[in-house]
Amino acid sequence: MPDDVPATFRLAAPAKINLFLEVLGKRDDGYHELVTCMVPLTLADELTFSADSQLSMSCNDQSLPLDEHNLVMKAAKALQRQTQSTLGAAIHLNKRIPSPAGLGGGSSDAATTLRGLNQLWQTQLSEPELMNLAATIGSDVPFFLAQSAAWCRGRGEKVTPFRMEENLYLLIVCPQQGLSTSAVYQSLQAAPMTGNLLPTNGEKAMAEAIRMRNLDAISNALFNRLQGTAERCLPLLVELREMFDKAKTLGLCLGSLMSGSGSSYFVVCRSLVETQRLAQWFLQLWDGGVTIHGMGTMEAKPGLHERSVKVFQTSTV
Repeated sequence: MPDDVPATFRLAAPAKINLFLEVLGKRDDGYHELVTCMVPLTLADELTFSADSQLSMSCNDQSLPLDEHNLVMKAAKALQRQTQSTLGAAIHLNKRIPSPAGLGGGSSDAATTLRGLNQLWQTQLSEPELMNLAATIGSDVPFFLAQSAAWCRGRGEKVTPFRMEENLYLLIVCPQQGLSTSAVYQSLQAAPMTGNLLPTNGEKAMAEAIRMRNLDAISNALFNRLQGTAERCLPLLVELREMFDKAKTLGLCLGSLMSGSGSSYFVVCRSLVETQRLAQWFLQLWDGGVTIHGMGTMEAKPGLHERSVKVFQTSTV
């Protein structure tokens, strides 16, 4: 290993939310053609990379696999094969992002592994080469390599980064029960692709709202084509939607939406203080168990186990 590369270093693997997600149709290869606007968050996993003779992985969450069924090891093995590297590494994943939740935790871990090992092993793959490799690992992995807000197309692998000038303060509610991405897409029953890839009105509205740095317009343009299908798969999401619709009418927030294929639900607020007030409002009304992860704080309330949720106060990067 070169002398200028630390023997051990840590990298953050941020979560994401989808501010906009439209399914344009089902492709001949079985994937769905998407257009989505994703933004990275301060909520993040952390990966530690250490030089070692063998490639291995450990994790603070014992429920997660430590082989190639985990995207961390899948990415590491893919980089080894791509570069024909015989070097090893000890990778430790400190898991904080709930999964499966539609927050991209696994994909972010994979992208961070590619960046970390590309640095540790000095494989010197270019950004386009890393992007191409990332697309073979998972549809969202290229987005996380970009380390920026981005519009993504195709099955998500075609990434157009942009600068998110307006910081969004968010409350994210993650039900105990997750949803399978493949099951949600299968239930969607999308029509076959027609070849029309022109921007939709919803896409134009979100892009303009972001350009104008208008929080109210961004909140009004929130859209996820998968949400109705996910709500049929997990009716508790309907309750969350109705609850945060009420919060909006009370002036407690600006808007809310399910992220990705679910089951996490995010709420846009005007400030960190507003996320804290909304969290307390939710804590008082929700009959399930609630654990609130604030900025360096944690608060818990017992309740019905099957309706337990984790709540995170976070913001865009």
